[in-house]
Amino acid sequence: MKKRILGFTIAAMMLLVVFGLVGCNSTQGIPHGAYRRLDIHGNTINEGAEGAWIIRKDEAEHRYLKFGIVEIAENIYFEIERVKEGSCTGAESGLFRYEVKYDKKTEILTVAMPSTDGKPFHIPTNDLDIKEFQFKKIGINIG
Repeated sequence: MKKRILGFTIAAMMLLVVFGLVGCNSTQGIPHGAYRRLDIHGNTINEGAEGAWIIRKDEAEHRYLKFGIVEIAENIYFEIERVKEGSCTGAESGLFRYEVKYDKKTEILTVAMPSTDGKPFHIPTNDLDIKEFQFKKIGINIG
């Protein structure tokens, strides 16, 4: 009887650990980790940690700005609300949503965000055109 209880307890603990790890490793279907930008040929561009999207828990970070990850009408968005203060202009304040798509097969994250000179602009703004950029997960997992 004691062996049966011990076996059941160990099995239950293992299931809890497995489900805990699965639940902690994904946010709205996007696995945690760092994603570097891809060039037009599909090669990663090393812009350092600043140029990557870092996905962890319920947030996405890019260039020191932390975005919430929300799902609205079956679409995923990186969302941030910026208050107009200091050097922040009217075009750089308010609620910003970057539409996001994640391809599980290729592990490519596509983010529609402001663009200047063909590169992602580091500050959310209404002054620039929106362009889709692709990012590929690199080997780092961030919990």
